[in-house]
Order: sequence, then C-alpha cells, then structure tokens
Amino acid sequence: MALAFLVIANLGMSGFYASQLKLSEDITKVLPNNEQINKMSFVYSNSKFMDKVVFNISLKDSTSATNPDLLVDFTNQFTDSLAAKFIPRAIQSIDKAPDEAAILNTYELLYNNLPLFLNEADYAKIDTLISDEQIGRTLESDFKTLISPSGFVTKKMIRKDPLHFTRLALEKLKSFGISDNFELFQNHFLSKNHRNLLLIIIPAETNNTSVNEKLFEGIDQLITQLASDKFSDIHVEYFGNAVVALGNAQRIKKDIFITVSLAMLALIVFISFFFRKKRAFFLIFLPVVFGAIVALAMLYLFQSEVSAISLGIGSVLLGISVDYALHVYSHYRKHRNLTLLFKDISTPVILSSITTAAAFFSLHFINSKALNDLGLFAAVSVLGAALFSLLVLPHLLKSKKQTEPLHKKGWVDRLAVVPFDKNRWLKLGIVLLTILFFFLARQVSFDADMMKNSYMSDELKQAEQNLNTVTSLSKKTIYLVTPGKNTDQALHNNELAKRIIDSLQTVGIIRNATVINTLIQSKSNQEKAIKRWNDFWKTRKAGTINTLREKGSELGFKTTAFDEFYNLLNKEFTTLELAQASPLNTMLLNNYLIDTDSLDAVINVVKVDSKTADIEQVYSAFEKQDKIWVIDKRLLTSEFMKILNNNFNKLIFISLSLVFIILLLAYGRIELTILTMLPVIISWIWTVGIMGLFGISFDIFNVIILTFIFGLGIDYSIFIMRGLLQNYKYGKSDSSSYKVSVILSGITTLLGIGVLIFAKHPALRSIATMSIIGILSVIFITFSILPPVFKWLVSYQKGLRNRPVTLLDFLFSILAMSVFMLGA
Repeated sequence: MALAFLVIANLGMSGFYASQLKLSEDITKVLPNNEQINKMSFVYSNSKFMDKVVFNISLKDSTSATNPDLLVDFTNQFTDSLAAKFIPRAIQSIDKAPDEAAILNTYELLYNNLPLFLNEADYAKIDTLISDEQIGRTLESDFKTLISPSGFVTKKMIRKDPLHFTRLALEKLKSFGISDNFELFQNHFLSKNHRNLLLIIIPAETNNTSVNEKLFEGIDQLITQLASDKFSDIHVEYFGNAVVALGNAQRIKKDIFITVSLAMLALIVFISFFFRKKRAFFLIFLPVVFGAIVALAMLYLFQSEVSAISLGIGSVLLGISVDYALHVYSHYRKHRNLTLLFKDISTPVILSSITTAAAFFSLHFINSKALNDLGLFAAVSVLGAALFSLLVLPHLLKSKKQTEPLHKKGWVDRLAVVPFDKNRWLKLGIVLLTILFFFLARQVSFDADMMKNSYMSDELKQAEQNLNTVTSLSKKTIYLVTPGKNTDQALHNNELAKRIIDSLQTVGIIRNATVINTLIQSKSNQEKAIKRWNDFWKTRKAGTINTLREKGSELGFKTTAFDEFYNLLNKEFTTLELAQASPLNTMLLNNYLIDTDSLDAVINVVKVDSKTADIEQVYSAFEKQDKIWVIDKRLLTSEFMKILNNNFNKLIFISLSLVFIILLLAYGRIELTILTMLPVIISWIWTVGIMGLFGISFDIFNVIILTFIFGLGIDYSIFIMRGLLQNYKYGKSDSSSYKVSVILSGITTLLGIGVLIFAKHPALRSIATMSIIGILSVIFITFSILPPVFKWLVSYQKGLRNRPVTLLDFLFSILAMSVFMLGA
C-alpha cells in the first residue's frame, strides 16, 4: 500500500508539473549554438524581408485572354478579408504596391531632401543638365507637357523641378522593386504581360507553426470561398519560409501519427501473442509512461519552456525504455520467481539504465538547445522507466512458487539458443566484414544541407517554381547584413559594405544589388552629402537660375514660374531622421531594417550568377569584415558541416568516456569493461560501414540516433555479459533468458522506430534507416562476438583457466610476440 501511495503521489505531482510545461515550436532551436548560426537565426527571426509570404495570383487558364481587372478585383476582396480576420493576431502586415498618395509623399520626401539621395554619378549628370543647350531642350519638353492634357500633379512637379533632378533620386527606388518583370497597376504589382499579380504578407510569428497553421488554414478557406463565389477562374499559389516550416511540421505530425499508430498496433499484437497475456502490453508500457511523465516534470523544474521538436524526437526514442519491462517480464515468464528475478536482473537493469542515461545526457554537451532538451528528457525517462520496472512492475506480476515455464518455447526462444558464436565461418566472416566496413566507413561524410531533410509537398514545389519563373529569381541571392547598437551605427557600418558591393558590381561579379544606403545614410554621411550639394552649387547656382529665366522667358514662362525650384537651390538642408522618412519606411525601408532592443541591423540583397567562382569572390571580399555578416545557405552549410563534425566527435568521446567509467566502476575490471564495449564499437564500425556502402550520409537527425543505438548496444552487451558471468561464477547456463529479452527488445524497437521508414518526411526516413542498420548490427555482433571472446578469456581447450586472461597478460603476449618476430 505504501509503495502504491508513493507511486500515485509521484505520478500526480509529476503530471501536474508536466502539464505546466510550455512547448516552443521555434524551429530555429534545433540549430547549433554557433556565432555564424546565431547571426543567421537573429536575421531570420527579426527580419521582415525574410518573413515574407508571396502570393502569386493568376488565371487558371494560362492560354485565355489577359484580365488584369479581374486579378485586381479578386486581390482587393482577398486583402480586405485577410485584414479583417488576421491583422494583427496572425498577420503583421500586407504589402501591396504603393498608391498614388504614397508615391506623391515619397516624391515630396525625395525633393525636399534631394542632396541626401544623390551620388557623384548624379552630380555628373546634373552638370550636363544645367548646360545652356540642355536647359533649353528640357524647358521645351516641359512646355509641351504643360499644354497637353496632362494631370495637375505633373504640372506641379514641373514647376517644382523643371530640370528633373528628383528623377535621379527616384531611379534608386528601382533596385528595391520585386522584379523588372513587374509594373504598378491600380495599387498592385502586375507582371508586364498582365498574367500574374503578386501580393505579399508578413506573418506575425514566422517560426511559430501552431499560429501559422491556423493562419494558412484560414487563408485556404478564404481562397476556396472566393473561388466559389465569382472568382472561379482565379488560381492562387503562395510560397515563403513560414509556409515551408509549416509544411515540415504538419508532415512530421502526420508521419508520426500514422507510423506510431502502426507501430502500436504491431507491438500490441506481437507482445500479446508472445506473452499470451491480455494485460502484457499494458504492463510493459507502464514504465515508459511513468518515465516520460517524470522526465517532463523534471524539464519543467529546470526550465519552463522546452522545444517541441526535442520532445517529438524524444517520444520516438522512448522505445529504449521498454527494454527494462521486457527484461523483467521475459525473466518472470521463465522462472515465475520474483526473488530469483530480482537476483538475476536488478544489477544489469540498473547498470544499463545508468549507462544509457549517461549516453543520452552526453547530448547536453552539443551546441543545440533542442538536443540539450532531448538529452535531458531521454536520460530522465530511461532512469524513471528502469526504476519503475524494478520497484513497481514485479508487484503487478503474480508471484508463484512453480518454476516451470508459463508457456511453451516459441520461435524467439529457439532463436535465442542458436549458437552463432560457435560457427567458425561466421566469426571469420565478421572479422573480414569488420575490416571492409572499417575502410568503407571513411567514405561517409556529413551532409549539412538541411534542405535535403526538409519536406515540401508537390504543390509547394510547383508554387516555388512558378514564382521563380515570373519574378526572374534564377540568380543566386546572398544577404549582407551590417549590425549596430542603433540604426545610425548600422547605416554607418553599411557604408563599407556599399563600397565593396559597388566595386564588385562594377567588375560584373554582382549582377544587381539592393543597398539601403542608396536611399538613407548615416548622419555623418548625410552631412557630407549636404556639404557636397552646397559646394557644387557655389559656382553654378547663379548661372543656372539666370539661364532658366532667360530660356523660360523665350518660351513664355513667367519669371516666377520656377520660384519653388530656386528656393530649393537656396535651401539650408538638414539631416534626415529615419522617423522623418516615413513614406520610404512604409514602402521600402522597413523590409531591410532590423530594430530590436539589443541590436539593430541593415540588410543588403545582392544577386550573382550561380557560378562557384563568382560566389567565392563575394565570400572572400567580405570574410575579413567583422562588421558585415554574410548570410547565405551555401556558406552556412559549410559552417554547419564543421559544427556537426565537431559535435559528432565530441558526442562520441563523451559517450564512450562516461560509459567506460561507469562500467569500470561497476565491474571493477578493465577487461570486462573493454569486453562489454567491444560489440558496441564493432557494431558502430558496421553501421557506418554499411552507410558508406549504400552512400548514406550523416545529418543532424541521424546523428541523434547514434546515441540511441549506442545506448541499446551497451544494454544488450550488459545483459549478455550478465548471463556469461553467471555461468562462469555459478555454473548457471541461463544466457538464453537474457538473449530472449534482447531479441524482444530488438523486435519492439524495430517495430517502434523502424516503421518510420514508411514516413514521407526525409528526416524521419533518415532516422529509421539509421535505426534499422544500427539495431540489427548491434544484436548480431553482440550474439556472435561477446560469448567467444569471453570464453577465450576464461577458458581454453582443456577447460577453465586457472585465472582469466588480463589486459596485462594480453599486452605482454603481444609485446613478446613482436620481439620474437622482429628478432627472427
């Protein structure tokens, strides 16, 4: 009763704390903590530019006559509905082309602050525009425009800027456009062939898939509703980072639900059939549930929020927790004696759970928040399941004094007594294959390209392809980001980036670029720009004004016609605060600026041909610039590969070290420690060698499984070693019981994780492939190698040795043999 009360109380308390745990669906938390990766995460998490979701609106029948008015009509109703339903809860903003008022406001801003938007090339053009001949030609053109039925706005602009200096500033807006293939049409971006209209939205929380799931479900419903009303001829596609992230999350959820359902069904059938008990499945999975709840509670005590990704992977890895209940149940199935049960398996269960937990805990030393959470969750789950299996599960089994088996031997029992270790040809084959796999293992590389492990539906792939086609985005895009304590400092730092970009653009390496400093500069550069304007007009102002009056008078212009322009030339300009540039901010700049409490940044977008040489030249031009971040998939892939390599080596070293120390303390003999780890090391060579044979690469997902396989291998070795030691110490030949539980563990694990091979998501298939190869290798090697090597240590042809072979004996024998061979 006391034990039952403690278990129930523990479950209740753990369940309460576990329910308080908040799940984070931020997909960036799976990325390693590294300076370059953190920079990328900062930019992607805070940039509106990166958050964009682009809607490509067109006619379903691409061969039909164009109908831009229909596209605009649909888009207007669509955006109105989006704004009403989702702003600001799920959508931050909807970006359309600027309307006439916005364009006029932008013109006024550029005109009133003209010196701030001019460069040396512009002054060279102005020099030609203010020649007597050119002023005459320009005024003639202006006069024709004024007497034509042009709009009031155009006439007003001519009075303010008869020589069209402001056009030089307006030209700089072109680099901020969507594409040269698009033009403004009724406040929208319409392709020049009038077949595609683009609309852009910025989700409120790009990395929160739960929020975006509701958003895009609502958008799909809205599109369907509008199509059913009067827009049946309209076709809508959309693409963006948030959509890809949501597609991945949904695919993983679907795959896990389907595969876990299949696995549970298969496990229920197998376990119930094997143990011939209706409650067998329930009893075996009780420790798993207990361990998981305790682990969630423990996570809450250490941190209130945990990565949902880590728990998703962790739930898959919980299959290892089933092992301990299987060991208890399978031993009870044979002996029915709880006293004997405790005597036989308590030590190996405790030892294997500690070593497995240590292997999982080694994930805590990897630079990834999600993997840190996963390591803690899996380690605590394993320990909790092991304790429950030893302390609680036996009390749920009926203790009987009879020693006869509960059931007749089945195929698993018969498989357990197959003497793999006595087949010489098999042992020779293992040695030869191990040598072969050792060399093949060297061919396995790390694939840091996460896009290969990213899922996109056929519809999403088609949407991306169609969008690239209409926007001409086939060129390689590289983002150059300059940070600063505030926006002005970031703009100041960006001056260097602009100079390098301009130089690369001059020689043709960069094809086109969007640089924010062409529109807004730091205060110090604005002051220089104003001085440049004043210096330029010192010797030219009077002559230009006189020529304008003379030429204007000849054409019939009043002497006061261009007074506003004269005032512009005489104006005392001041620097422009970013807040004062609201027309530009609303239209363009906000997309290229990052403003946070801790750091601000400016984003430049450059496009190059997809030639390796050009890309490398861009990299090398910026690699030594500490104040300029290069954000690019290819560069990050290279950095990611280095991190994976380092983390992988660290993971192996820490796992092996922890397990070695624990086994050494438990056994007290280094020989037994090495022998227990030998099958794991050999199976590791086999696993990686088979990967090399079939061209399978390491990635961030299947590296996680290495810890799982390593933990399983140690478990299996410990239990087989327990049977061998009992036989050596007490003459009890009961190793088949341990082999049965190991086989059961392998089968249940393969059913639980191997079923992921049927998943559609590449990451889950990668996990399944690694699991199947690793688990089969571990079981086969453990059964085939451990018994004969142990037998060699303690016996010879005539019987047991007087004392087992020690490590020193072995080393001295090798040394003596070497001396003999060299002497010969």
